[in-house]
Formats: sequence, structure tokens, C-alpha cells
Amino acid sequence: MSTIDLCNWRFSLGGSPAQLAGTEHYRAPDTVEIGAPIELLKRLSNDATYESAIQRQIQQRLKIDPTAREWHAQRTRIGATTHFKAYRKNPHYEQYHVAARAVTAGNATSNQQGMVSGLDGEIGASKIVVPAGQVLFHGRGDMHLHEQQPYPSFVSASLDPTVCSYHATKRKRQNGKNAKAVIYLLTLRDALPAMWGNGGGLDEWELLLQSGLTCTMTAVHGGQRFDIVEATIGI
Repeated sequence: MSTIDLCNWRFSLGGSPAQLAGTEHYRAPDTVEIGAPIELLKRLSNDATYESAIQRQIQQRLKIDPTAREWHAQRTRIGATTHFKAYRKNPHYEQYHVAARAVTAGNATSNQQGMVSGLDGEIGASKIVVPAGQVLFHGRGDMHLHEQQPYPSFVSASLDPTVCSYHATKRKRQNGKNAKAVIYLLTLRDALPAMWGNGGGLDEWELLLQSGLTCTMTAVHGGQRFDIVEATIGI
């Protein structure tokens, strides 16, 4: 499969409402060009002013991207799964992560082992195979993705960094006042199967990756809203 290009963005931001076009009060929007994903993350990490407009334009571009459309068409229908269908619902979501950590620690029950092998099996059977070199984003409230090797649980990634901004902020609140929102800018080292999340919708652009992957940090950047970790991930 081809990679989805997440470089060379051109955003139209601000300006007057469309109904003022042609009047003396109209101000044209600013055109902002952003070359690389890290530049986009750095902007979002310090300024949320136009995040909604940026998200809207990111999603407009993804919806017409031929590779993104191909992945969406090849997605596994959630109703045809057992474990992924359960994983998507609370409280089962956290139970699957607890089970994956228990498997890594060597103290999983037989039920937990079945949960993890079952979900990993469904991910592995997906027709969506994200190629090496693809950039994905992952939001969280800590840096455990590269601090715990191999990472013991599943990795929910997205093609849209604004989705990860929301999840990173949510996880920060859940982790307490000393936590830090973090977004990982991930580059895949290996081709990896992925499960298309969000019920097949085009809102979160989620790609769920298998458990037990190894993430290697290459750079860290501080930000007012969230920190950024550049990393590679693979088997």
C-alpha cells in the first residue's frame, strides 16, 4: 500500500464571515503553509486559536485522499469482530489494556490471555496494512510509549493530530495534576496491520495497532499545551 502524505499543508485561517464578502468590512483569511508534520504539531502545541479550522481542513483533505479512501473501504466491519467490538466499549476498553500489561508481566489469567490474543488476532487479520514510512499521531498523558519497551499494550494512532490533541488533554486530566499531555509523531519502521476504529466513521481517523510494539524516541519538544515526542515504532 502507498503511504498517506501528511506534508505540505495549506490552511486558510481567520478572516471575515463569508456573508461580508464584497463589503468594505470583509477581510480575507490568512493563508498559512506548513511543510512537515512536526511543524504542524509545534504550532498546535502552543496555539489553539484555529485548531477547529485546522481540523476541518485536515479532514477535508483526508476524505479525498485516494489511499485513505482505500483503507476506509478495506476496513473490517466492527460487527464482524468479537474482541474489537468489545474493546471499543467502556469498561472493556481499559480491561483489554490491563490484560495486555498482565500478559507482558507474565501474570495474566487465561481469560486475559484470550482477550489479548483475540484482539491481536483480529488486528493481524485486517486488510489494512499500514506501510513502513507512514506517519501517524498518538496522544496520551505520559511518555510510557517509549519508556516501556516493548510497549505492553495496544496503540491507538490517528492520521489527524487534532484528534490526538483532544485525547492527550483528556489523558492528562485523568492522570492527575502533575501529568503532561503528550503527542507522539510516529514513523512506522515496519509495515503493520491496523484496525480502522470509530465505527467506520471519518471523524477520528483511528488506526489501532497491535500490542508489544517497540517505540524508539528520536527527539522531544516542549509546548504550552502538550509536549511532542518524535519516534519510530515497529515490531
